[in-house]
Amino acid sequence: MAFMQVAYLVFSILTDVGIIASGAKSAAIIIPFLAVVLYYLQKFYLRTSRKIRYLDLEAKSPLYTQFIETAAGLQHIRAFGWQSQEIARSLELLDYSQKPYYYMFCIQRWLELILDLCILVIAVVLVSFALTTGSSQAAIGLALVNIMTLSEALSQLIKSWIDLETSLGAIARLRTFQLPEKTPVEEDSFCVQDAQLPAPELAGPGHKVGIVGRTGRQVTGKSSLLSFILRLLDSSSQIWIDGVDVSHISRQYLHSQITTLPQDPILLTGSVRDNLNPFHKTGRQVESNSFEEADMVKALIQVDLWRQISSREGLDTELSSLGLSHGQKQLLCLARAVLHNASTGSRVVLIDEATSNLDGDTDARAQAVLSEAFAGCTQLVVAHRLETIRDADVIVELSEGKVVRMTRRDAAR
Repeated sequence: MAFMQVAYLVFSILTDVGIIASGAKSAAIIIPFLAVVLYYLQKFYLRTSRKIRYLDLEAKSPLYTQFIETAAGLQHIRAFGWQSQEIARSLELLDYSQKPYYYMFCIQRWLELILDLCILVIAVVLVSFALTTGSSQAAIGLALVNIMTLSEALSQLIKSWIDLETSLGAIARLRTFQLPEKTPVEEDSFCVQDAQLPAPELAGPGHKVGIVGRTGRQVTGKSSLLSFILRLLDSSSQIWIDGVDVSHISRQYLHSQITTLPQDPILLTGSVRDNLNPFHKTGRQVESNSFEEADMVKALIQVDLWRQISSREGLDTELSSLGLSHGQKQLLCLARAVLHNASTGSRVVLIDEATSNLDGDTDARAQAVLSEAFAGCTQLVVAHRLETIRDADVIVELSEGKVVRMTRRDAAR
């Protein structure tokens, strides 16, 4: 639509200029000089307007995110009595989002003023030469009528061109709402216990990063790092995934596009099918989260749980009747993560000691499943056994919220 509007206005302006030049040859002399002035005018205006348009789009993003998160957490806001804080926050973001729009309004008024002055110059020249040369009254009148419409047409043309660029820019900005294919994870200043950790790039595309540290009473910050990436904890750090700041992505979308494997298995009351396909159970009509039965069986076979489940009622077996051990529950969560990764095409995987309760043989089988299912994904693995991250591209050792050592595989060799 914007392209059609620009094409129509260009044709309309050329028609008006042709009629003016044919009706008053004196006005045709100044039109080339006016064209040069308009060229530099639009060059300045387009550059300024384009930047303000981008500022306008960026300023509205936090407001839209606030609306979405408020609507999703409305019950919690009412339960904890956070209404006044949320209203104040929304009004603050609304005021912030309107500043670029006001600046845009001001420069549009400035553009109209300059264009009116340019048309005024043409009209004065036209009338001045008409009085001295005795041109045809009909031709002068026709030229004046078209001059009156030319100013509006020029203004609309420049605005329509901006709308066209904005439409193309909106398509380009779709990339910022999608987690990328390469997914390098970067941090500007990861903060744990007021400790600044400058880490320009933690994980490259498709790399596996092992995160280790002492366990026990001493806080190392391993799990906190993953919580910051998922925005479960607020932080002053900036975490980037392929140039996209995760703080600019809604939590719901971020969680849906990152595959996570926690240390403590999270299981729902119900059947095995309900736990492998939890979104289907809640009635969410999301096609990408709907799994075929064959896919669920294949995932269970991979983690060596299908034999025990198939001896009961298959996928409809109640989870409580299986009597799964803690390690088997971790394997079931692993099967769910494999299905999630395959359905969403997630390129980032966060693993927080997900195989800590498995014996040696079962852990080796789980590691094989992880390597096969998440091949090509960027993996951040928190582990307490070095065997599980022996094939990692980078090993980061944390202690008291600080990086003690960062070793790359090439350097270790």
